[in-house]
Amino acid sequence: MRPRPSESQLADYQVYYVGLVGDQVWSQAELQLLQLSDIIQSSEGDRLAFAYEEGKWSIRELIVHLCDAERIFGYRALSISRGDTQVLPGFDHNSFVEDNDYSHLGAQELLAEWNAVRNATIKMFKNMNDDQLEKLGNVSDYQNTAWALLHVIVGHTEHHIKILKERYGV
Repeated sequence: MRPRPSESQLADYQVYYVGLVGDQVWSQAELQLLQLSDIIQSSEGDRLAFAYEEGKWSIRELIVHLCDAERIFGYRALSISRGDTQVLPGFDHNSFVEDNDYSHLGAQELLAEWNAVRNATIKMFKNMNDDQLEKLGNVSDYQNTAWALLHVIVGHTEHHIKILKERYGV
């Protein structure tokens, strides 16, 4: 079941991502684990440095972005589920990629990173009870539940898998 509008006040980008999630969020999250693993394994060597256009992220950078964003969204969900009442900050996803050099990461390192992050995310959310999943917290002045953030995570990954397929040809 998708987050109900009454339980979260989603930012525009979050509404878009949630819209990419079907009714079976758990199976979609697990399918993405496999899909992205296949994409990483098929993009070894120089292919990881490919960007479809000047100024766009390489496949390697996009995978690192997915891991970073999932960790941040996951931290927000964990904080909310534990009753943290502080306003959780946003982050500049571009600077996370632009200010770092990932050229030393090969397909096997990226694969291990992706698998570790996604498996930890699935485990964390599955260990939350209904009360924890439904708690409201403040993320950059928007009210979110942990349940809504799970959908944001899965939708964000879905968005980037589509881009990888359509623009990167993987």
